[in-house]
Amino acid sequence: MSELSVSIPTSVVLCTWLSLLVCLLVPLGGYAALQIRRQHVSLSFLWGILTFLVASVLVRNIIIGILLPGLPGYAWLQANPWAMGLVYGLSAGILEECGRLVVLANFMPRNRRYVDGLAMGLGHAWLEAILVAGLGLVSNLAAFSAVQNGVHLQLEAEQAMEIVQAVQAITVQDTLLVAAERLMAMVMHVAFTLMLLNGLREGRPVRGLLLAVGAHSLVDSITSIIVAYLPLSTLALEGIVLAMTAPLGWYAFWVRRRFQELRRA
Repeated sequence: MSELSVSIPTSVVLCTWLSLLVCLLVPLGGYAALQIRRQHVSLSFLWGILTFLVASVLVRNIIIGILLPGLPGYAWLQANPWAMGLVYGLSAGILEECGRLVVLANFMPRNRRYVDGLAMGLGHAWLEAILVAGLGLVSNLAAFSAVQNGVHLQLEAEQAMEIVQAVQAITVQDTLLVAAERLMAMVMHVAFTLMLLNGLREGRPVRGLLLAVGAHSLVDSITSIIVAYLPLSTLALEGIVLAMTAPLGWYAFWVRRRFQELRRA
């Protein structure tokens, strides 16, 4: 049994808390702001959460984690990161966007305003932020507390030291980039939802679906392939993600005019 007590920089702890609050509160804050303005978007926000839960957490994880490894060509996919990256990207794009379109077309016939697209995207982003980043940040905070308080680690000294070194390797930059990544993901999911919603409102749901699936799959595939082949720093990788987020953010802003024009028509 080993007892280790290590000091973690206050800046790292504070930034971890900040990133956690961003993951938890920013999408909720966006939803609350819409509600305060009496936009009545609770149903749209909840549908966004449910859509991500079913399409990604349940269906996609079953396909990627259980069904895919059993396919004859799985070994080839593992040996070719570019192919695996395409699979990851296409599976996310197809399943999540088809799931969103099914919900929008069948369960939200009276919730197809611009603000409903915002709320549904925020709901999707909120649950994703919790599962993708929030749980990890909570784990880091627990590890900080354990290491700082000199917790008895029922491990070999070498194993205990590895844990301490892993905790000490966490930097302010890496922690803040988690928050930045989640903010960019929020913008993306809002844009994807608006693509689908605009397609439905214009009577061109297939075009909206192809646009959303294509954009979503492209972002996820490029990110996966870059991680597999290029030894980029986390900061450089997030810079690339930002470059892909910018046009999506522009689209989310631009398409508002289309909703206003259709409402006046």
